[in-house]
Amino acid sequence: MSRLGGKLLRVSQNRVWGNMSITATTVSMVTVGATSDEDKLQIRQQERTIDNLNRLFAMLFSIVFSVAAASILHKVTTFVITAGPKVVDWEVVAFNGAALIILGTTAAIFFHQASRGLDLRYAQNANVVPHRLGFLFDYLVIVLTMGPFALMGKALEQGVTDVAGFFWFFVAHEILILFGLAMLIIGQLRHTIFGDHNISPEFVAVGHGVQRYWFMMNSIYLFIMASSFFLASGSYTTVRSCPLMPHQSGALFFMMVFFALAVARNAFDFLPMWNVFFPVKPQGAKGQQLYWKPLQKLVDYAPPRILGLSVSLPLVVGYLFLAAAVSVMFLLTELYDLPLWIRVCS
Repeated sequence: MSRLGGKLLRVSQNRVWGNMSITATTVSMVTVGATSDEDKLQIRQQERTIDNLNRLFAMLFSIVFSVAAASILHKVTTFVITAGPKVVDWEVVAFNGAALIILGTTAAIFFHQASRGLDLRYAQNANVVPHRLGFLFDYLVIVLTMGPFALMGKALEQGVTDVAGFFWFFVAHEILILFGLAMLIIGQLRHTIFGDHNISPEFVAVGHGVQRYWFMMNSIYLFIMASSFFLASGSYTTVRSCPLMPHQSGALFFMMVFFALAVARNAFDFLPMWNVFFPVKPQGAKGQQLYWKPLQKLVDYAPPRILGLSVSLPLVVGYLFLAAAVSVMFLLTELYDLPLWIRVCS
């Protein structure tokens, strides 16, 4: 072979290998692009699934608000069409207004956090494969919570408030808090059984911190509220009174206490969770998200091991307050005896 032929052969080989290199690079880029597109499609499908569930939740919440609005509208209509001089009972108006604000703010916060919670758990990462029973649990928690909310709306009907004042509204609100605490306890078992690998890894640490915070906050609120009702109702005496019937002794004061505590609970629920459930940009110097300091400590908290078991001290504190609250409600106040309290409030 001549030198010219050898050079031509080497040039041809170099071109071939160069083309193969370019082709390989192109194939690699196409493959990566396809994977990226598949991930985007997977996330999009997950988002659509969560959106469909959120539409169902929105419909359920609209029913709750419709029941409450219909109850108040019936009271206004009855007042307007009743013959004779019109005298506005401002204490009754204050009771209804406080109840509406409690119901509206509590339901709005719950719906927002429940909806965003599903997004953060399941709709952020294409590699997340939800566990069937774990996802069903998260779904049922939101649906079943509509029960106490619907009861709160129904408790504002005139036929109910005329007979027992706002006792049923108060009971429905405390049932809502108790139900939420029960779901948090079951949620702890859910994570123990199914683990955290079936939810978005970006939300695991934050999710555990939020659950610790909710459990402590709601347990403390329930204990303070139960103690307040115990004192206001005279349950420590032989003669009980209904602190939720307008115009009874101390009823207006207790309703304002109930209103203040419930709204404060909502504020402590919503404000610290803003950076968790609203998609704001990270504010940390290293690109990490920053949270309210007590919540941040609960997010970063590492439970110590005692006798080989992982013991979460914030949860222990929550359980102590919950046990104290249940003791006050059921042993001292006897709120479980609904016929008794209906007679007292009648």
